[in-house]
Amino acid sequence: MKEYILDHVLYEMEMFNYSYHEYYETTVLLKNASETDKHSIQMKWNMVYECLLMHTRNLIEFFENKSKPKDDIMIGTVLKNVKDYNLGDTADAHKFINKSVSHITQKRTKVQEIKTWSRQLGPVISAIVQCEKRFIEELAEEKNINEEIQKELAIDIIRKRIDNLQRALRTIEI
Repeated sequence: MKEYILDHVLYEMEMFNYSYHEYYETTVLLKNASETDKHSIQMKWNMVYECLLMHTRNLIEFFENKSKPKDDIMIGTVLKNVKDYNLGDTADAHKFINKSVSHITQKRTKVQEIKTWSRQLGPVISAIVQCEKRFIEELAEEKNINEEIQKELAIDIIRKRIDNLQRALRTIEI
């Protein structure tokens, strides 16, 4: 099967949404876990958290549309007009994500993560969800799409992913 640009983008969005949902589900499980189950649930929470951070970073870079290596896929690769896509200031969130998952650092403490999550990542995640909703709507309506991407919209798997994302995004509460 040929690699498609939209396939990669939609995968990132699906993983972001799924890991966002699982983060909250696993947090509840962890708070209510027995001592016997606590370690395994903590390991699952760690895995989900790192997954969420990685896909958050990928979508920050996608929606920011800043100059990167030529093979990076950004929103400008897919859409003609991207001026209204704005995540706000992501510098602190990006730095926090890199410190949390890119390398071992002393900044990885539970207190630091909890405080930073709500202060730095919360607004960025909300902005990503809003950008996702708009992006998926534009794809579904086939508006504002670059010509080389337009042909991908006819592929069944791409259409199914767009439909699935539309349904999933209706259920996300920020």
